Amino acid sequence: MRVLALFCLVLFSSSLSANTLVLPESSRGELRQSITSSWQLCGESLWCEDELKYYRDSFIAQASLVQGVLRVELINEYSAERLGQIQLYLRQDRFVLTRAEIEGQVFDVDKAIEQTSIEQADRALILFLNQFPQDTNRTLHWQAKDWHAELVSDGELITLMLNQYY
Repeated sequence: MRVLALFCLVLFSSSLSANTLVLPESSRGELRQSITSSWQLCGESLWCEDELKYYRDSFIAQASLVQGVLRVELINEYSAERLGQIQLYLRQDRFVLTRAEIEGQVFDVDKAIEQTSIEQADRALILFLNQFPQDTNRTLHWQAKDWHAELVSDGELITLMLNQYY
């Protein structure tokens, strides 16, 4: 069903420009201004983009402005390589992984650091992540200075939700 939704988004989209998503550090309004001026308005406080580059990967994107939150959602088909690449991109944008939820099990990075050293928590996180097949349902929570991100994968689609509070 989710693959059908992705296909419909591609099929019925009318804008074919290839924008690039850059998460600015300087101004909270910079990305919001870029989206509202160059993306296609596709609903009330909702903008869409058929092809948006985040580093080297292309995504279907939509953005909304609701109650002081800029929410950018990037969607693409699942591949283990793409899932790994997106995590690298988030790290390049100075995001840190704060929580991992996989198959109903949770790893809270802050709690692990409170209970042990950073090195041991890092090792435990890697073991936690690697105990599941890559295509297992997962939600990874990431945090950067002005951003919160959720990376959701179900083996069919990958969705990256970026939230900036202004």
